[in-house]
Amino acid sequence: MVCIKFVIAVICLVKFALEVAVAQPTTIADTTVYSIVDTYPVLVTKEKEYKFDETQSFIDKHLKWPDPRLDCNGSVMISLIVEKDGTVSNRKYLKALCPKFDEEAMRVINFMNDWKPGRLNGDAVRTVVVLPVRFKLH
Repeated sequence: MVCIKFVIAVICLVKFALEVAVAQPTTIADTTVYSIVDTYPVLVTKEKEYKFDETQSFIDKHLKWPDPRLDCNGSVMISLIVEKDGTVSNRKYLKALCPKFDEEAMRVINFMNDWKPGRLNGDAVRTVVVLPVRFKLH
């Protein structure tokens, strides 16, 4: 008799849980990150908006040679994700150069916080951006 009551209680709980789950719609966040989009992200600063192919001019404007005694020519490659709301996440080095130069490159990239997001089929999407930070002696 106790087993039958227990089984009925479990069935009632399962039925209740299923009714609650059906009554409350759930949404699954789209975490897809795109590298190819219809419209690439645009960097937004106080001075101006930089289209994706103009970001190098922003980098060049803010970049400083870390140590005049160091001869370390080349590029630091940094990737980041422009989120659907235009914020930035997941900054990381793809290619390092020299520690002080890597730090300087990330310092400049950290200024690049506000973006208009990338768009695919008219919708804002998470977009990966790879930025080269070039160090060269003139």
